Amino acid sequence: MPALQEPVMTEDAQLDAALKKADDVLAASLRREEAQRKSRRNGLALVCSFLLGTAVGAATMALWPRQPAPSPARPLADSPAPSIVPPPAPTTGPCEVKYANEWRRASIVDRDQNIFQVKYDDWPAFFNEWVTPDRIRPIGSKWDALGYATPTPHGQKPMQPKTAN
Repeated sequence: MPALQEPVMTEDAQLDAALKKADDVLAASLRREEAQRKSRRNGLALVCSFLLGTAVGAATMALWPRQPAPSPARPLADSPAPSIVPPPAPTTGPCEVKYANEWRRASIVDRDQNIFQVKYDDWPAFFNEWVTPDRIRPIGSKWDALGYATPTPHGQKPMQPKTAN
């Protein structure tokens, strides 16, 4: 059998093939650029809609009539209503003092105007600290609206609490 010969391309056919390949590469590049442009446009549209939505949402919330607050749950008949006003803090003797997140038994050992030095029961004297009245409550009281109480740095007095005039 005779060997198959490759067809010989004419110069025009070679030029046509090269131009077709260049067109394909250019078309692919243009498609890629268009996709990137769309992506940027979509991203910008997303940001604009978020910002516009936030502004419109804020304006709507400012103009929209507010719903009345739900009424608080009624306490059970056998449980006392929670107190909003703290009980009067003891000024001498045994008490409970808020230390971080816990109420600890202590005794008031000194007073300077409206700041009290307390000694925690069963703790060494090193932990004695000066506290403001909002961190003191009577023993057995269940009042606790303080949250976290930052312990006073060792040996320092807290600032005097403001008094009502």
